[in-house]
Amino acid sequence: MPQSRWFSWLSRAASCFALILFWQAAPRTSEPPVLVPQMGHGDIVTGIAFSPDGHTLASASEDHTLILWDVASGASRLSLKGHSSWVQCVAFSPDGRTLASGSEDDTVILWDASTGAAQHVLKGHTADVTGVLFSPDGQLVASRAEDRTVRLWDAATGAAKGTIPGAFSRIAISPDGRLLAFANRQHLITLWDIAAGKAARTFQSHRTSIASLAFSLDGRWLASGNDDGSVTLWNAATGQPARSLAGHADAVTSLAFSQNGRWLVSGSSDAAIIWNTATGRPRRTVESDARAVALSMDGHLLACSDGTTVALRDTRSGKVRRVLQGQAQEVTRVAFSPDGQTLVAATAAGTVLWDTENAEARTTLGGHDGGVTSATFAPDGKTLATASEDRNVVLWDVATRQPRLVLKGHTDSITHVAFAPDGKTLASASGDGSIFLWNSETGEQQATLRGHTWPVAGLAFSPDGHTLASGSWDTTVILWDTKGGEQRRRLQGHQSWVHGVAFSPDGRMLASAGADRRILLWDVETGQSLATLSGHADAVRDVAFSPDGKALLSGGEGGTLLVWNVAAREVRHTLQGHRAMVSSVAFSPNGRIMASASWDGSVRLWKADTGAELAAAFSLEGGRDWLIATPQGYYNASLNGGRLVRWRVGEALYPVEQYARRFKRPDLVARALRGATLGGRLPVLTTESRPPRVTLNAAGGKSEVQGDRLRVQIEAVPGTSERSIKRVELRVNGRLADLDRALEVAIASQGERKQASSVAVFGKTRSVRPRSRNRAADNRLFINAVISLLPGEEEIRLLASAYDDQEVRGDSELIVLRRVSPPPAADTDCYVLAIGVSRYSTPEYDLSFADADARAIAATFQAQQGHLFRKVEAKVVTDAQGTKKEIESALKWLKKRPGPGDTAVMLFSGHGVRGHLRRLFFFTHNGDLDALRDTCLPWDTVDDAVSECRARQVLVFMDCCHAGAFGERRASADEMAENLMRNVVVFASSRGSEESLEHPTWGHGAFTRALLDGLHGGADLDESGFVTAGDLVRYMPERVRELTDGRQNPIVPRPEELDPALRLSYLKRDEPATAQSQPNGHPRTAQAGPRQAGE
Repeated sequence: MPQSRWFSWLSRAASCFALILFWQAAPRTSEPPVLVPQMGHGDIVTGIAFSPDGHTLASASEDHTLILWDVASGASRLSLKGHSSWVQCVAFSPDGRTLASGSEDDTVILWDASTGAAQHVLKGHTADVTGVLFSPDGQLVASRAEDRTVRLWDAATGAAKGTIPGAFSRIAISPDGRLLAFANRQHLITLWDIAAGKAARTFQSHRTSIASLAFSLDGRWLASGNDDGSVTLWNAATGQPARSLAGHADAVTSLAFSQNGRWLVSGSSDAAIIWNTATGRPRRTVESDARAVALSMDGHLLACSDGTTVALRDTRSGKVRRVLQGQAQEVTRVAFSPDGQTLVAATAAGTVLWDTENAEARTTLGGHDGGVTSATFAPDGKTLATASEDRNVVLWDVATRQPRLVLKGHTDSITHVAFAPDGKTLASASGDGSIFLWNSETGEQQATLRGHTWPVAGLAFSPDGHTLASGSWDTTVILWDTKGGEQRRRLQGHQSWVHGVAFSPDGRMLASAGADRRILLWDVETGQSLATLSGHADAVRDVAFSPDGKALLSGGEGGTLLVWNVAAREVRHTLQGHRAMVSSVAFSPNGRIMASASWDGSVRLWKADTGAELAAAFSLEGGRDWLIATPQGYYNASLNGGRLVRWRVGEALYPVEQYARRFKRPDLVARALRGATLGGRLPVLTTESRPPRVTLNAAGGKSEVQGDRLRVQIEAVPGTSERSIKRVELRVNGRLADLDRALEVAIASQGERKQASSVAVFGKTRSVRPRSRNRAADNRLFINAVISLLPGEEEIRLLASAYDDQEVRGDSELIVLRRVSPPPAADTDCYVLAIGVSRYSTPEYDLSFADADARAIAATFQAQQGHLFRKVEAKVVTDAQGTKKEIESALKWLKKRPGPGDTAVMLFSGHGVRGHLRRLFFFTHNGDLDALRDTCLPWDTVDDAVSECRARQVLVFMDCCHAGAFGERRASADEMAENLMRNVVVFASSRGSEESLEHPTWGHGAFTRALLDGLHGGADLDESGFVTAGDLVRYMPERVRELTDGRQNPIVPRPEELDPALRLSYLKRDEPATAQSQPNGHPRTAQAGPRQAGE
């Protein structure tokens, strides 16, 4: 293993050894909802299994965990932690209630599949367990290990039932439960009679070893996967080989039959192959690291491991339906800025700066080639130091968020960094046991401290800066003289690794956190142990004193935090909330807030005096997205953040975004972070806060329709009988359906809460009448309606959604219909409003290319006149014309001009800003931050205009998240896009806290450059001669990422939000397909790159 990865790997392994039986259990239905980030595997997936009902998939990994995934949504439902080494195999019981896993720790664990609780730990094997299975009646568990034995266990009690010697391969059980198959030392397949306790028969020898076995569900076939890459089909009754299947280059490590026995899937490190068992021919080959494969019971889904992820594929088409992977990253370190307004979190994907005043993520800093292991602010708050597995320390200018210095010299992963109180010296510790002292102004290395024999895990300067404390895995703490670099004292008392150290504010006391589950308090002057604090049930990972020195906060590997009364040496509060190891803790400078970081992907904030949880924050998708939420359910998030984190309500999972209308309240989250109460009259998310359900039927269940009208039936059911349906929406190819007439809007029967006498149906209020056939007291709403279809549309995408009286949205239902011989579309027109402001009355706000963006987009669409569109009208507003009055006039023009069959296109390029109560504005040429309402364009004015536009489709392109002089008042593209997405199709330049980049070589921002390239042919990947809206959805994210080296990720519509066949550009083939451009853009306020230390 490379040396730079050694410390990280060993740290992870050590945590799992210390965390022998910690699991993440689902809450009982009486408990409050729990936030569930999408945590994936951190290492290779080794085994997978579908539940019998096909709703859940279990995956086992070398990261020592199992994850239960919801197949329909791709959400991780539970993470099971209990093994202390690689998990090799997994299997469901026939009733789906129990899960069995086998590990390199020589054990088998039986889990409750609904709660994640470990029911039994089965011990008896003396080597790695490589195979587990249940008998068909669910009464027995069989496990096979590298000790060459198969052990039988009682599935209900975990009691040992017997041992079978001589098993040299993984195992399989016959459908009747009578026979157990395994291969012996001579590569012979033995069928073992379980009841008789002896071999029933033996099959012909193989020339190579056997890696895997599987019975067909009818018991007719036994398949063996061989080390030479072949698969042999055996007649299970006669023991004769029926067919040999050759196709793999590596050992076949996994096999699965379809329910009817017609198909066999074989998995290897080179591919997954679906075989026709009758002909022996491959039906489909999927190139993937598919060492583990599984088939759903209906045979429609193939699950293949692929590194740290699992891909779900359609068995008929081979296309990937969904990839099961993590979206949140482990958080390794957390620290407050000196003013308390920023919280820095070091993660595997980068360094996240959280704005605690506005309850949002400001930015994610890169700068490293590995996971970030530590981060801390200089005492003046102007510099941030980050350290990484890449062995480098980066010093950042906090104001510009640009790297200032890169400090190189360590030979192993850096574990911790700390500033001296004067800010002039920075200490960094490494996995090789060394500590470097740096001049933080010049980057010059001043000293190297050597004394530890194992990795140094914790550092802390004394308040006077004269002493540096280091804690190490060699079980000692060393106090160093920072001027001379000599050891003052070596403190010995821990019985295992020391993970963290902290000085009291007066410098007289030192606290050390140990893997021996203890915190030791030391007298700094004498080196004597003052006290031992015992309260954690597992290793203590970090400690921090409150600013007044009266409290000590500690975090443990079990996810528990303890707040100690230092004088009394007693636990004041026990804090529960994290679902995995706490890696770091910190107090805010004023002592009112406590922060904790965890490997569950969250940073949690707590009220120091009461221990109450204030909020949990998650950085998602490599730092591109984020979410922060209070225990009451209120949250703030990037546009995609609400989709990536789910509330577990009872045992069901719901994306946070479904609660957006009522619970997305940044103001309340910010209030909570100040420690203020939210008020008793506000609604609170509870176990009864389940979203409504909606079902959609159209065309009588047929897949094809004719004519210009379509009959639809919608049934909407509130999540509980206490709720009622307030609004039902139906979108047709992304636009709100045109209700021709409502044939019926009826309520089946009344629940505890009466259904309102009227409901909004497709944007129009309709009265509700009782329905005679009462089926259930659940306020079930029926809508029977006829909608109009536009000419020319060959594919009809219907998307139905329902909202209850709390504005909670249920899962949407999508139906795609093919339209036979649609009426031809009449000649249509295109109306373009392009607004780009580069020059401002305040020059410091100036941009380089916003005006060029507007002119280029208008010209591109005008070139389609007489080709794709009969007529193209364009209105361009740039620079000095870009006043509030002129833009409002242009919006009125766009609202009135297009007809029902026309296309409307809008481009906004410039700055977006926030005003009072986070109201959004487009910043105008003469904009004034102190008079936004009078000088700038309120963004809801744009929303009003596009919602009233009669065009068939309104597309809005936004390049409005440039860096500039607006500081924290700069609005993100997420915020501005979200306001418009209810009514129109939106493409936006960047996600989350990202900035929009530009480069002189492009002549535009990266987003507009990609849009122009796409419209000029770059997006016509199927060479149809046209560029459609769907083409842009597929093309623009990759193009923008290519231009910016992955630093910018645009927002594009989801497929159900638009008409993917909408044509936007006809290509004249004498044009070049893609304009020439260069990668690597920079923000408007780009600074010089970082200096290497010593330059």
